[in-house]
Parts: sequence; structure tokens; C-alpha cells
Amino acid sequence: MWQEGVNYTRIVPAQPTAVPAGQVEVLEFFWYACPHCNAIDSLVESWKNTKPAYISFSRVHVMWNAGHRSLARLYYTLDNMGKLDQLHGEIFKEVHVNGNPLVAADPNNASESERIQTAFVTKHGISESDFKKAYHSFAVETALQRADELVQRYRIDGVPTFVVNGKYVADVRSADGQERLLSLVADLAAQEHKH
Repeated sequence: MWQEGVNYTRIVPAQPTAVPAGQVEVLEFFWYACPHCNAIDSLVESWKNTKPAYISFSRVHVMWNAGHRSLARLYYTLDNMGKLDQLHGEIFKEVHVNGNPLVAADPNNASESERIQTAFVTKHGISESDFKKAYHSFAVETALQRADELVQRYRIDGVPTFVVNGKYVADVRSADGQERLLSLVADLAAQEHKH
């Protein structure tokens, strides 16, 4: 049904994963301002809620430039605060529907980006002091560093891209559609789980 080299690519050598034994790691590399990531996100969310328990799913926010890095910091800050589920969809909406990029006009102006993002999260009921504390925390710096390493290790050059168990990489184009991409990811994960 699925063809290696057509629908997905095998990663050689396979990369180590960060999940317990018996679990299959699925990573989605994404970027909040990417229209394709926005388009597939509701499908990913419903898949996330119905996927088998052996799939350990996480998103990795790419950091190709200062603007990406700023949105990645927002993502990992909310993750660190346990507020990501509450605000993940809202961030996509803010950027793609409301037209607020959540990044300063000059993406290198980190303090202006932080001000814009703080205004956004406080509007959604998050404490400004808690947010600022997490924003500059060691945990968030570490998460950003790890994301950067993963993007480089998997040579991610487009998003959304899915990596299954450190062995297979696929995207909407290779799978030939959004729904098919999630079926492919589920099938590759099931195959990995059997081994």
C-alpha cells in the first residue's frame, strides 16, 4: 500500500528516540505561521486524541530564523506552563485568522516580540509574571536547544513534516494529502510497534 521512497523516506542511520520501551515516537515538525501547518492542525489534534496509547506524539517547532525562534519560545513557554492544550489552537487562529503574527515587525527585536506575545497570553487569562518567568527559564532554553538539534538531525527543510520512531520521514506531499499523511504515520507506527 505505502511505498518506501515514494510515500515516505527511510532515515539512515535510524536516530535514537526519546520515549520509553514499547512506545513509538511520532514527531511533527511545524511552525505556527505556516499555512500548511495551520491547515492540518485540526486533523492532527483529533488524531492525537484517538491514536493508540503506544504512540508518543510531540510537536517540534522549527527555528530557521529569528521569527521562527520567537514563536518556538512561545510554544515551549506554554508547554512548560502546562497551558499548551488551552492555547495551541488559539495561536494558530491569532496568526492565520486575526492576522496578528505574534512576532515583532523586526523579528530580531526579541523584547518587542515578547511584549506582543505577553499581551496575547494575558488576554487568554495567563498571568503575566508566570509567563515572563517561564519565558526566560532554563527549562525553556533547554527545550529550544533540543528542538534545534532535532531539526538539524532530521535535516528538516519544510513543514509540516512527520518523523516516525527516528526511522521514517513523510509530509503531505509524499503521502498525497493530509488525511493520507496521518494514515501513513499511523501505519508506520503500528509496524514499528509490532517489531
